[in-house]
Amino acid sequence: MSIVESVIQSMPYIKQLIREDCMLCVMDRERVLYSSPARSFSIGLKTGDMLPPDQQNFIYLKSKTERSFLHFPKEVLGTAVDVVYVPIHDEKRQVIAVIALGMSMDNRHRMEELMKAAAEITSQLVSNVHHVSSHSDQLSSVSDQVLRNSKEAVRKSSSVTQITGLIREISEQTNLLGLNAAIEAARAGEAGAGFSVVAQEVRKLSVDAKQATGQIEDSLNDIRSAIVQMEGDISQISSSSTQQAQLVVNFQEALHNMSTISAEIQELFNTLLSYEK
Repeated sequence: MSIVESVIQSMPYIKQLIREDCMLCVMDRERVLYSSPARSFSIGLKTGDMLPPDQQNFIYLKSKTERSFLHFPKEVLGTAVDVVYVPIHDEKRQVIAVIALGMSMDNRHRMEELMKAAAEITSQLVSNVHHVSSHSDQLSSVSDQVLRNSKEAVRKSSSVTQITGLIREISEQTNLLGLNAAIEAARAGEAGAGFSVVAQEVRKLSVDAKQATGQIEDSLNDIRSAIVQMEGDISQISSSSTQQAQLVVNFQEALHNMSTISAEIQELFNTLLSYEK
């Protein structure tokens, strides 16, 4: 049995080893010695057919003696097909036949489309994350500024409390002066009657000032309590913003790694399916 006959007998078994849809042919210089068509495409040659003149004498082999590769676009065979031609040599290293393996590129093109879609989604995610990162930085900056402002408001409210304390002391002193004035007016009898009215008004003014000061202090205490509560809330927001910014940075790194891995997978995929090397 010649080497070509051995190769032809092994073709059905070889085809079973190939998972993808493919066609297998064995050809000599002029004729198709064996042909097993693919399910999804046909090269239009059957076992026993004569080769077209432009395919005779191993013209499709590189230098007519070396392994070669041809790509047929979808318009030629109805689907994109890659064909690799492997020469069969006799004991004198002369080419006596060729094995042709044709593979449909539908799955490859589908994978390329999916990889491209995944890359576009990743790119969009990166863009969105950059946008979120920018807003997170702005939120963190605003939160810090508001926190500083609230602390300053607490400090200034303490100054106002000191002023109201001073007003309270003045009102108490005014009340004491009014009381002394009333005592002196009583001693003066009728001559101090007018002065007694003034003393009463001064004491009344002192009481009103004291009451107003108390109301101001109560309001300031409420405002201070609200500001302190706000300060705690803003501090928590600032902390959350910082954590969010860090999470965004981590997510950016993960997306960058995913993009790198996708590119490596694409390169590996192309290498595995390429017959050109």
